[in-house]
Amino acid sequence: MAALSKPPTILSMPEEVFDLIFKFLNPIEIFQFSRVSLKTKEISMKSAAKKGRSLMNITVMDHYKLELKFLEESWHFLVFPNSLDYEEGANSLSVRSENPGREFSRLVDQIREVFKAEIGSMYINIGSEMTTDDLNGFMKCLDTVIKIPEMTVNSSQYDNGHMNWFMENLKKDIGKLYINERYQSTRHANFKFQGKIDDLNAGTVSEWLDFDQLKSLSCRNIYGGLTTLSNQDLNLFLKNWSLENHGNERIGFYMFQAKEKLEWSIILEGLEGEVRDVKTVKRDYKSPWHPTQMFHINGGVDIKRADGKTATVGMRFHVGFDEEPLTQKAIDQYEKIIKNRDSEEEEEEEEDVVTEDEDEDSGGEGSREFKLTTNARQYFFMVVW
Repeated sequence: MAALSKPPTILSMPEEVFDLIFKFLNPIEIFQFSRVSLKTKEISMKSAAKKGRSLMNITVMDHYKLELKFLEESWHFLVFPNSLDYEEGANSLSVRSENPGREFSRLVDQIREVFKAEIGSMYINIGSEMTTDDLNGFMKCLDTVIKIPEMTVNSSQYDNGHMNWFMENLKKDIGKLYINERYQSTRHANFKFQGKIDDLNAGTVSEWLDFDQLKSLSCRNIYGGLTTLSNQDLNLFLKNWSLENHGNERIGFYMFQAKEKLEWSIILEGLEGEVRDVKTVKRDYKSPWHPTQMFHINGGVDIKRADGKTATVGMRFHVGFDEEPLTQKAIDQYEKIIKNRDSEEEEEEEEDVVTEDEDEDSGGEGSREFKLTTNARQYFFMVVW
């Protein structure tokens, strides 16, 4: 009597059959199937590849979250500490762990392997429940990551020790970095960037940005608010830049607010700067933050370096964000403050606003009324061409 043949197992079915089955499975179900065995992982990887490109958006708060984003849909994977309660949401898989950072790191590695997913963005707002050991476990999944395309840093905690530790130990290049002012304005914020940054948006308060930080940053573009930088700091920074191999070689466009009114006799001391005519010299720089916006730089002071590079420095009030020409008041203030380096105080401080008004002195009907405020007197910019 002939021996009975073994019935085929589900794992021995043809690839075409799995393709048909996987059309009805969502990413969470594919992920869970991939964890059964090496064979199911191999099958899942082949089928997941046909779903198209996917991105991972990672969130670190009092728990960890990964958004797996396809073209038209998103799925969420969450890891909570045992101490936190949670509710299962739609299109999501949630688990608890004694070591949530390490568990999440493994999850990220597995999803990256199965779906060939790339990191799209990270949002960091570390809660007081987190520990450096837990964060260190999470950061294992970033070992092979060279650059994070977009990252937002936030903290509502008074003591930002864990956040500072995270930023110092990240050691990754970042495309766009957004710093929430609730973190940066606290006295305990202490950033130590270890990688290169393309575009840094530092918010309206940037008190962590001092001379040592500015000198050490490997950053292409900075748009920030109030810093702790003085006129003397800016002078030293420009002198460092003017010496080859002594400054940040990646500078594109910097704009931020010094802690005091800009005094150009101090800022340009010891530098051979050429003051350009604000009425006839206009150069454009494409905004790194808005794809269709151009910065129109009227005049400015050119500082040339031996290698041929030129840095243009000045104040925000003679940088245009539209095609409107500078008002006569703006031109007069440029001549007084930058060209003639007049450090006399204004007789009265204006409100920090620019309004649309009918004003004869500012150019006629429908033109912008120009008011050089105390706040505007502190705004510095630098462009390297």
